[in-house]
Amino acid sequence: MAWNISDFFLRPVILGWLFSRRERWNDLPRPLDQPQVQTLGVDPDRLILIGNALSVGYGVSSYDRSIAGHLARTISDSTDHGTVIEIIADADLTAATCLRELTGRDLGAQDAIVMTIGVNEALRLSSVVVWSRRLERLFRYLETNAAASLLVFVVAVPNAGLITRLPEFVLRAAVRRVALLNVASQRVVARHPRVTFIPFTPDLPEHDGIAALADSAAYPTSETYGQWAAMIAPPIVSSFVPTVSATRFIRRNEAARQAALDALGILDTETEEGFDSIVAQAKAAFGTDIVAITLIDHDRQWMKSAVGVERADVPRELAFCNTTITRTDQFTIEDTAVDPNFKRHPFVTGEAGIRFYAGVALEAGGQRVGALCLIDSKPRKFSRADAALLRDLALKVQQQLQVDVTKKKRSPH
Repeated sequence: MAWNISDFFLRPVILGWLFSRRERWNDLPRPLDQPQVQTLGVDPDRLILIGNALSVGYGVSSYDRSIAGHLARTISDSTDHGTVIEIIADADLTAATCLRELTGRDLGAQDAIVMTIGVNEALRLSSVVVWSRRLERLFRYLETNAAASLLVFVVAVPNAGLITRLPEFVLRAAVRRVALLNVASQRVVARHPRVTFIPFTPDLPEHDGIAALADSAAYPTSETYGQWAAMIAPPIVSSFVPTVSATRFIRRNEAARQAALDALGILDTETEEGFDSIVAQAKAAFGTDIVAITLIDHDRQWMKSAVGVERADVPRELAFCNTTITRTDQFTIEDTAVDPNFKRHPFVTGEAGIRFYAGVALEAGGQRVGALCLIDSKPRKFSRADAALLRDLALKVQQQLQVDVTKKKRSPH
């Protein structure tokens, strides 16, 4: 990577200037309420918004009026679900400290993480090579320690001067570094299928050249944050709407998904203690009428293990678990009778009388092949702790699937 020699000499000057402005920046208006926003709705999508600059909420007094609040409302308007966003905002956050913030945190109930980082690296003229390495470590940590269904969105580093006034000599160097960081980010993201890069190029405050921009003193308003949220939301929304994005995902990947299921060699086999014991654990933990391990085959749902119901095939188009495998994470309906998508389902209105459903997708070979599900004839509340426990049990099922595959490979027949 080419190194601009002027940046080498500018860096200590800029760092000194940034240090001198710290106290003034700390006095800027920002939210002081609890760092969480939520919208009303069933089966809420849960996100973490982590970052500096954009996430901090400079210029507004509450997170509800910041980009977090607008993002939650924009997502819910498109999904017809609730949205809960936990905010981890720190003006000093970097890619390295982002990893430290997420390390050890319970991510089990989250559907996605949205990152708005890189402004500090741009202002400090940090090494692009180091930036790339830190992003790589961050993504690898999430791949290893979070649910396989967790989605990660990296918002492009915004142009310098978007949030607050900067002197011209800082702006010029930072603008160059922002461009380099964003190119590097896209290269790293391209190596991680669960990570999406979100372009973000909002209009800067009106100005006549970079010198005039340096003199602008406009801070974002709630309306401005709303406009920015509308730019960031579409890729996130497309991941949360099963009737749109997930259906396209199935059509595009159904052959690979079916191949991954077939490779397990498990369809139409007898019950096995390894799977039955997990179903028994789930039954004891949740006490629902039915617990089942289901696999979604061509046009049917087949049950590997079940309690409370006979192991019979179910037409795929009627299977709740067929929806689960299109979701980004756990799928829950606390009361089917009031759910707009399922209240007229024949398994709800008919003899089966399903009023509650919760399922977590099972993965094999990188594909969603089935689900561990809970079904009850009465509506139930399903907490984050419940979701985390069901997710843990689903991971045990996935491990058992892998054990079976390994045994078959070692078998002489």
